[in-house]
Amino acid sequence: MKKTTRIITTLILAIALCVGASVSTFATDVETAAVQPRWVSIGHVSHEMTFSDAGNGNVTAVAMKQSTATSIEATLTLYKKIGSYYYFVDSVSGSKTIGSVALSIDFPCTSGVTYKSVLMVTAYTGSDAESEMFEVIRTCP
Repeated sequence: MKKTTRIITTLILAIALCVGASVSTFATDVETAAVQPRWVSIGHVSHEMTFSDAGNGNVTAVAMKQSTATSIEATLTLYKKIGSYYYFVDSVSGSKTIGSVALSIDFPCTSGVTYKSVLMVTAYTGSDAESEMFEVIRTCP
């Protein structure tokens, strides 16, 4: 009797496990599944740091709002690493109600020194704010 009960219990648990796994696997129809946007108010962000052979660096950022957002603002800040710490070099900010915010910082770079750029973007839809921070860390060649 105990052996039969164990076998029946094992079969029921195995079936429950298989049903649970198959439901989660096939719950979403791949052909109709839509890709959801990462942000509600922020549309697109690009952020990069480049260096020239002449010992100059440049950090650029573009932040675009979603069409439903009312405004977008961004701050681009550059830091230079000395020892174990990053020290402020420069910062620039901007905001727009139409279109995108484009920011840029030109700076002289020292070969072998690491620079960090931090981009803070906030987009508003009405009074709801959505913020995101981006970092780029590169060493001057």
